[in-house]
Parts: sequence; structure tokens; C-alpha cells
Amino acid sequence: SKRFGDTSLSEFRAKGYLPEAMLNFLTLLGWSYSGDQDLFSPAEAMERFRIEDVKPSAAYWNQDKLDWMNGIYIRRLVPEDLAARLLPFFQRAGLPATEQELRALVPLIQERIGRLDEAVELLDFFWREQVTPQTAELIPRKMDAAGAAEVLGTARERLAGLVAWEPAAIESDLRSMAEERGWKPGAAFQPLRVAVTGKTVAPPLFETLAHLDRGLVLERLGAAARLLAEG
Repeated sequence: SKRFGDTSLSEFRAKGYLPEAMLNFLTLLGWSYSGDQDLFSPAEAMERFRIEDVKPSAAYWNQDKLDWMNGIYIRRLVPEDLAARLLPFFQRAGLPATEQELRALVPLIQERIGRLDEAVELLDFFWREQVTPQTAELIPRKMDAAGAAEVLGTARERLAGLVAWEPAAIESDLRSMAEERGWKPGAAFQPLRVAVTGKTVAPPLFETLAHLDRGLVLERLGAAARLLAEG
């Protein structure tokens, strides 16, 4: 319909809507199965279709329902399949991601994205040589720049000496650090997340750190601490 901007299927494809989700959604435009089921395979839709269930009124394009449906189909994909579908989006963004690398990172985002293109924004920092955190975002509420710099410096020292570079060990060490210093975990982890990813919204912190090279993590923590010191 022109009132929706003459959107083409190619635009939906470019945004990362899955073909199976689009087919499911389009099947339901003007047709409603007598039950309460919204998700159908093509075979199920053909089996249940009856001409009597076609509505005489004009179909309504419910974008929220399409987004919800697409998210469901994304979460149903096996990691290998999702990684393969994500790869073209990273290539178009100019990021040197490989399918193998994406396969390892899929568990961090599969429950968080509703379209394939959203994965690039969540994961691009893994392939950026540098991230550019905003100074204000490095500073949690009820903490000043000096306090945030102290968090970053302390975490850098702790992580540099950590024996096992894996999520459970990183989490245990950082939570112990926060408890020993009297920092609330949420406040202490914010500058770490922003320093390493450049974002306030990112995949789970401990898993993210473990997937990054330790040297790169330490470098980004140090750079963010210097940024705060420079004011």
C-alpha cells in the first residue's frame, strides 16, 4: 500500500527479515486460521487453509507483529545457520568478520536481536581497531570522573593478572573487586562496558571480555582511563 511508503521486499531483506518470517506474516494478511496459532510452516498453512477463513475486509499491516515474528524465527535458527545469514551484513558494513567468528558470538546476541542488521551494531567493536567511548557514558551515576578512572585502572590490574581468561573467572574477579572496593556492581561495570565496546548497550559483559583478546581489553581500559584523566 502506498500509505506505507511503497516498501519493497528487497528493503525488508536488507534490514534482515528472514524469508520464512515474511512468508508466515504475508500468509496471515487477510487470512486467519480458526485457532490461536500465528506461526506456520508453509506445509502447515496449506494444510489448514480454507477459503471460508479469508476476510472480506482489507488486510492490516501490523509492523509490530512482523518484528515479533521475525525475532521468533531468528531464535529458532541453529547457530551455524544464523552465523551464515549474518555474514553478508558484516561484509556490507566493511567489517572483516568470518563465519567462524560469528558462530562463536551468536550465543551473545541471538536472544537480543529482532532483525539480522541489528547484530552489526551490537558486535562491530570486535573488529574495530579502536572504539570511541563518550566521556559522559564512562561515568556512572553517583560517581565522578576520578572514581570511574579508578574503576578502570583497578579492573585493568586485576584482569592483567587473571590466570583463566574465561567468563566465569572474569565475572568472579570483577565482582570480588567491586565488593572489596564497596562499589555497586552495576556502577562498576558500566565504565568497563563502555570502555571496551564504546557502547552503553552491548552483549553480556563477562562473555564479551572473554571473547576479546586480553591485550586489546587492557589497551581499551587504559585508553578510557586516560580519556577521563584528560577531562
